[in-house]
Amino acid sequence: MIHHQGPCFQDLRASRRDSLQFLARPVHDVHPPMSSTHRSITMPATATALLDSASLALTSPVNAALAAALALYLWRVWWPSSSWATDLAASADRAPNLDATEPILIRSFTPRELAFYDGKQTDKIYVSVLGRVFDVTAGKAFYGPGGPYGNFAGRDASRGLSKHSFDVSMLTPIDQPIDSLADLTPDERAAVADWAGHFATKYTHVGFLVEPNADTQK
Repeated sequence: MIHHQGPCFQDLRASRRDSLQFLARPVHDVHPPMSSTHRSITMPATATALLDSASLALTSPVNAALAAALALYLWRVWWPSSSWATDLAASADRAPNLDATEPILIRSFTPRELAFYDGKQTDKIYVSVLGRVFDVTAGKAFYGPGGPYGNFAGRDASRGLSKHSFDVSMLTPIDQPIDSLADLTPDERAAVADWAGHFATKYTHVGFLVEPNADTQK
């Protein structure tokens, strides 16, 4: 039996043959190589000159520093509310003001002069231990009026501390010579020495306790 191939079948064979021939073509026939015009982009002369000038300027350390400073200034102007600027300002506010620190003047106190600093006649509270005077105002809850150590305010507390007693009888009257502590036992001397070390590390040393006939500096 002979089958006749119709026009549709012939057109399909022709299309298939053309497709196979297209795939068999060299790559350069499908995508022609770029010309020199396509491969290279010519930059305008003005832009080239600007880039050359910028490169030359940045080679100088001074010019580079000025450029960095200008960039930082513009950044601060455009973004003034950035977190970095806020944190920097907050750090400056938290920095201690060293100029406002009150200088400490070491001076001499007689027992009567020391008695003035009892937290009643003035806001300051001073206590003497082993001849040294300390500003214990920060411990007002203990040494201020009504405090557990309030009897020591403005007085020489050495004897009372050596005996672990806060009684008024441990205090030497302000019109008598300073207590020499000559009768203390070794344990009592060690106890008051420990107290003196405690005061020295916790409170500010402001002066020395001297006899009434000694010269004092106010």
